[in-house]
Amino acid sequence: MKRLDPITAILLLFAGLLSLVLTVLAFVVQVPLRDGSHNLVRAASGAYVEVPIAPQTYFQKYGISELLLLGFGLLSVVAVGVALRISAARGTNGAGRPAWRLSVACLMLGVVGSVTIAPYLLMVGILLVLACGTVSRSRVAGGSDGSEVVAIRTVGTL
Repeated sequence: MKRLDPITAILLLFAGLLSLVLTVLAFVVQVPLRDGSHNLVRAASGAYVEVPIAPQTYFQKYGISELLLLGFGLLSVVAVGVALRISAARGTNGAGRPAWRLSVACLMLGVVGSVTIAPYLLMVGILLVLACGTVSRSRVAGGSDGSEVVAIRTVGTL
């Protein structure tokens, strides 16, 4: 069984660690408040009273949707890693369509997120696309004696 090359493994490791750290930070980091942020609450007398807003973590403020977004990054890293491992074990050329599709989907969500409000998946998507790009395109086949033979592709003739 062929293993992933070290650069691909390191990129997947960084993407996984980044996604895991972002998920954990959602429970710890507080959403920044503007100075003088208050909620208007209607009192029993009918008048509105300003009540200061208490600091909240990202999970407290956005709930499950925040975890779904961050969890998609973590699931993408695991799924791309498994797809790359299967592709390497089969000896196929390149990363394979499932790995590329998941990587590009994560990157596109990261780009959309960075344009709107939350660029969580941008770096994870970039690392996944780089990991797919580092997978060798030349076919690797095992020889009869257990050694590996690498096929060399010619680019063209003059």
